[in-house]
Amino acid sequence: MCRITGCRSSMSHSSGSFVFGVITNESERMIDANIVSRKSAFDSSTSGTSAFQSRRLPGERRRQIFVAFITVTLLGLVGVTVASSRSRSDAKSRMEHLANKIVMLKREARRSQALESDERRLEGELNEEREEIQRLHVMENDERTRITSLQEEVDHIKREEKEKEKESEMLLDMVFEQLKSKRNAEANLLREGAASEKAVGLLEGHYKDLAEKVQERSKEHVLERFGPGPHRVMLNIEIPEDEISLSNAAHDKTSHSSSNIIIELAPLELMPHTVQVFLDQVKSGLWDGCSFYRNAGHVLQASHEEGPANVTKRFVDSGLQNTKFQEYSADFPHVQHTVGFGGMNAGSVLIINKVDNTRAHGPGGQKGNFGVDDGEPCFGKIVEGFDIVEWLSQTPTSNEKGPDYMDNYVKILSASIL
Repeated sequence: MCRITGCRSSMSHSSGSFVFGVITNESERMIDANIVSRKSAFDSSTSGTSAFQSRRLPGERRRQIFVAFITVTLLGLVGVTVASSRSRSDAKSRMEHLANKIVMLKREARRSQALESDERRLEGELNEEREEIQRLHVMENDERTRITSLQEEVDHIKREEKEKEKESEMLLDMVFEQLKSKRNAEANLLREGAASEKAVGLLEGHYKDLAEKVQERSKEHVLERFGPGPHRVMLNIEIPEDEISLSNAAHDKTSHSSSNIIIELAPLELMPHTVQVFLDQVKSGLWDGCSFYRNAGHVLQASHEEGPANVTKRFVDSGLQNTKFQEYSADFPHVQHTVGFGGMNAGSVLIINKVDNTRAHGPGGQKGNFGVDDGEPCFGKIVEGFDIVEWLSQTPTSNEKGPDYMDNYVKILSASIL
């Protein structure tokens, strides 16, 4: 700022010197003109007055020079004063401008300090967040390790339970088989009069107790894996286009039952074991690729036995090919459009009752074939797809492959739980 003020003072001094020089030159010019005029007057005067004029001229000239000097000095001072006034005004404006600039710079400095303070604060918060995230990562890793350890422990317990359950199942099956063999033997002896009714009754009691235990375990299995129900299963049937001769409803492509048969299974309170076996079969995909192969007068039959070898192997390897005992409920008989398993302890022959088969497949109905009075399991009823059942009932048959075997088997594309 001092440097700027000095510059402004130098400019003011130069302006004053310039004005003073101009005024001095003008004054000298006026004095010279006055001297010439005085000299001419002196030459025209008488000689008597020449001595007097000669004595006064120097004093007059000095007076004029003095007046001119005073005038020039005053004018120079005025010029210097004016220039100084202008310089002071310019300097004041410049100083005000600089002062405003200083105020602005101070404001900017304060704002910058505030921003730096905010930046430091935010950086501190960010570091805290990073530390918190790192801590959470450590906790997450610890939690994952703990969960993995717990999962391994749970898997180990499940494997042990599964092994124990398998051992229990095997033991139960073995006892059941032995009991059934004794039951059948005692029944035969009773018919021959070689056994007492008391012994047969005792075996029947043991058989019933074991059957109830199996039913209880089957019910728990279904509730845990498939829920309380009602349970429905859909059979998707392959029907060649050139063989379709159904009603208009079957040709309706928007009809839900145009190529499907939907089965609603029996309540768990009535047929828990057979329902469990069938649901497990469907869940495992065992009925996918099987076929309807027999169209008898009273039933339609489907099985893996008339399908590809891999389908049969899959069924056999599953351990679900048979039920553990011949479950039957009088509250769910073999009436028309019901579904069951055919044979003794069978689980691989699916039958659809075309008519009321309560007598034929109920208690005592298959005694001539199997030697016992037990009825065959009936575990479901058809609720949709009656047109498909009707079409299956009209498929041509012959006895070349077997009694009432279809000329062309009808494939079950898939079975699924709804």
